[in-house]
Amino acid sequence: MKRIAAIFQENIFVRNSIVLFSGTMVVNVLNYIFHLVVGRMVTPSAYGEIESLISLLAIISVPASTLTLIATKYAADMKAAGNFRGTLSLSKYLTAKVFLYGTPLFLIVLLFTPLVKSFLNIENSLPILLLWCVMFFSFLSAATSGILTGWQKFSKMNLVGILSIVLKLLSVILLLRLGFAVSGVVGSYVLSTLFIYLMNLFLLKKFFQSNSSGEEETTTLSFATLKSYIIPVFYGTLSVAILGNADMIFAKHHLDAALSGGYGALSIAAKTIFFVTGVFTTVLFAMSAEESNHSKKDSRTFRLAVWLMVLVVFFSVTFLSLFPEFVVSVLFGEKYLSVSHSLGWFALAAGIYSLANFFLQYLLSLRETKITLFFLALSGLEIAVLFFFGETFYAIIGITIATQILAVLLGLWFVLKRKHYGEEDLGSYTGI
Repeated sequence: MKRIAAIFQENIFVRNSIVLFSGTMVVNVLNYIFHLVVGRMVTPSAYGEIESLISLLAIISVPASTLTLIATKYAADMKAAGNFRGTLSLSKYLTAKVFLYGTPLFLIVLLFTPLVKSFLNIENSLPILLLWCVMFFSFLSAATSGILTGWQKFSKMNLVGILSIVLKLLSVILLLRLGFAVSGVVGSYVLSTLFIYLMNLFLLKKFFQSNSSGEEETTTLSFATLKSYIIPVFYGTLSVAILGNADMIFAKHHLDAALSGGYGALSIAAKTIFFVTGVFTTVLFAMSAEESNHSKKDSRTFRLAVWLMVLVVFFSVTFLSLFPEFVVSVLFGEKYLSVSHSLGWFALAAGIYSLANFFLQYLLSLRETKITLFFLALSGLEIAVLFFFGETFYAIIGITIATQILAVLLGLWFVLKRKHYGEEDLGSYTGI
């Protein structure tokens, strides 16, 4: 016990991982309660609509995810320099850009509502309109979440995440009881996302107030390097979103309503693996960014994270493959047991996807951005193959697994290449 306590005190990565892991596990449990409630309160056909819209949300929110990664990267640089004024300037700059570009984007996507409605075979336009609102609010919260992550304020982020899921759970129960069905579920996402943004604003205000005194570095921010980083990060985030969600969208497009609902249930059950291992990815990104700012070349943190990832993925896939009926019945009830025997394949897909995302985020934290073009091309290939050949249940999951295996091999090759040739020349990077 003393040895374990010593590791916890001495190893920042382990300590941050445990803090974020604890909060994330609470959030994941609440999220699964949310999906369990929704799965039991709506029909399988409605659940297929819900999961296809949530998958679409993951893709259209890529600009927000890109902002989060960028804010995390540069906030981590600010933390390394103890530069609070620079962090405040970064926050104001990114928020202004969100309003400048996010508002016209929101108005444009409203025009695509009929097209999305037809492709996903959804009769009601209201859930799609609400989905665009979630997208816009996610843009607003992206920069603030990234700054808090970059400064490793994991405990505060845990609290916000937990409270937002509680709000989403309570609101969805009320809205479903009022008869709003799919619109009620998406409406709960609107409330939750708006809550996250408001809470992040409150936390950042307290953070800047508590660090406003004393000698601080006065920095003139140059965002030229930030802009050069945005495009490859966008490519990487978009490709990961497609790799993890395109299958559900095409399942709703190709399969009948009930079977697409079953596909969605198995997909959500298997993505437990991704949510759990995402803790290691998030902590590694922030710490690798900070270490690279200090020109540290020690890869012990990365090796530790890899071992933890592999162990968690292995045991998770094994468990879900051995006890599929138990997992599905606990999460969604008996209405989805007819497809539960396929959970092992979905678990394998989720595990491989987690590893691919892990390698990509690690490389991005070190400004190794060439891989994003390869990931983007691979995700485009997946869309094309799913569109033309993903007409059956097993064809969709098979194509997904094959694509994600290629993604892992790409990520591993880039990591090994970087370790072999050493640090890439970053002479042109001046920081902000």
